[in-house]
Amino acid sequence: MNSIIKRYKIPFLISLVTGIAMVALVGEEYWLNIVLTISGALVGMSFLDLEYILFAYLVDPLSETALEVKKYVESKKLFGFVQFLNESEYKFKELSLRSIFFQVLLVIFASYIITTNAFVFVQGLTLSVLANLLYAQMVEFQDTKTLQRWFWIYSGDLSRNLYIVYMFVMLILLVLQYSFL
Repeated sequence: MNSIIKRYKIPFLISLVTGIAMVALVGEEYWLNIVLTISGALVGMSFLDLEYILFAYLVDPLSETALEVKKYVESKKLFGFVQFLNESEYKFKELSLRSIFFQVLLVIFASYIITTNAFVFVQGLTLSVLANLLYAQMVEFQDTKTLQRWFWIYSGDLSRNLYIVYMFVMLILLVLQYSFL
């Protein structure tokens, strides 16, 4: 249980604040839209961890980490799976959702979703995933002092300052998304 709380406490709060901020900024009064917005934001919290399961079954099914993920999924041991992710998250190499390529596409998609007044569940989901991606990026940078795994599309070495500037720009773009609500 502690491993679940450790992993999802901050992402849960980020998602909840995302949903509540969206409801407050839009001035939503219809109860179903409020529930859908907050639900979408909460689903966004766990969306990023689904990538590990997809990685294990589709991308690299024979790697050691993939076999371990499959073991936990097939035995339905949620606590063990979360504990495994906490301990060996950085052993996964190039992930598709945890990359600058996906992040840039998500910012563009979020801008489109927000400005077209799309379904509120999708708006909550998109902004929550974007906020949780930024949080995951900051945690990884704090733990490893690099974001090379996120910049796998670029094969060279990048400076620490470039990573910091990139995260700051992404934070500004996230905040700007709320101004379109």
